[in-house]
Amino acid sequence: MTPVVRGKKVALAGLIIFVAVALPLIAWAITAPGLSFSIEYRPELASFPEKMKETDPELYQAHLSLVDFPKRLADLESARDQQVAKHMADKTLDAVTRRDKVDEAKREYQTKVQEIAAQQAELRNAFIVLATERLKRQTDPDILLFLAQQYYAVRGQPPEVTQKELKSVQEGDEAQAAAAGEAAVAGGETAAPGGEAAAPPPPPAPTGTPSLIVNQKFNTNYERIVAACEEIRERFPNFSNMDRVIRLMAVCKMETGMAEDAVYLWKELLKKHPQSPYVGDAYFRLAEYEFETPTSYDHFTQAAEYYAKALQSYTEPTRDRFRILYKRAWAKYLSPDLNEEAKNAFVQLYREIQKVPEPTEEMLSMKAEVLEAVKQIVAQDRSVQDNMMFGP
Repeated sequence: MTPVVRGKKVALAGLIIFVAVALPLIAWAITAPGLSFSIEYRPELASFPEKMKETDPELYQAHLSLVDFPKRLADLESARDQQVAKHMADKTLDAVTRRDKVDEAKREYQTKVQEIAAQQAELRNAFIVLATERLKRQTDPDILLFLAQQYYAVRGQPPEVTQKELKSVQEGDEAQAAAAGEAAVAGGETAAPGGEAAAPPPPPAPTGTPSLIVNQKFNTNYERIVAACEEIRERFPNFSNMDRVIRLMAVCKMETGMAEDAVYLWKELLKKHPQSPYVGDAYFRLAEYEFETPTSYDHFTQAAEYYAKALQSYTEPTRDRFRILYKRAWAKYLSPDLNEEAKNAFVQLYREIQKVPEPTEEMLSMKAEVLEAVKQIVAQDRSVQDNMMFGP
């Protein structure tokens, strides 16, 4: 027997002993994932066409002031995760100190998020007022989509509350404009010939029909968002950002309990926009739906296939990739015909987490759960294959 073969057998024997004996015995069997999470919708805000700089500079600037907020929030979240992972990996800290540092990092993150959210809310309300005025004169798919994305941020707020806030913003703008006009007349700095205040630049002239949504009454902001998206689909079927429109509609349908409509939209996105950057997101969401919904006898098998397709878009070691790997392994384990493949899937997850220098709390929980799942698989099938070796 060569040293290599002997080494493999020793490693395999060690693994069997570890998962079957060394791990603490538990009275219950793992039958479902221990971790739960939801896929967050993080809108990549659409950018207005460059020509709008000239045709409507006020609205263009208002939209530009909001575009960077999602990235700022994502960067903050990433920084928090890195800080937490660093504390978790610090072997010099005792358990109490480590927990205090982790909690402090999370508190700092929440404080910064609240500051950014306050700024964002003020700019968002101003944009909504301005965009609504524009849409009363003419409809435009870019404005409709960006407006719908802004309403998504207040989707859970009753429409009457939203409108009350917007009216306050509008009245404040009108009062400010009136005060500026009076000051101009008093100072004569911007007075037009004849001593009257110079008029502000006129809004863009109408070039089409008004939007369908501006005079409608909605029971929820979700309804308002979907109505804006449907108007784009009906009036502008060749809109360049149609994949974003479909994605936003699908998210709203899913969040309001219309799962079958959402599934139809995700599949439409995959069929009509196969090159969209949201293909991975669509597969991930379809996988989650199949995982949670017993649509058929082999719904876990279908979920595993969707997770596998989603992984093709999540190639970097991000949080979403690890979540997909985790749920794919469980889908295979729970499937009536993929239990053998589940072993390899759990091991792949374990190995990828091992390569992360500073794993997050969620990753560490996944890692511990993998060991329990493997122990259960080994108990059911004592023939452990070479590819079950965790390795370095």
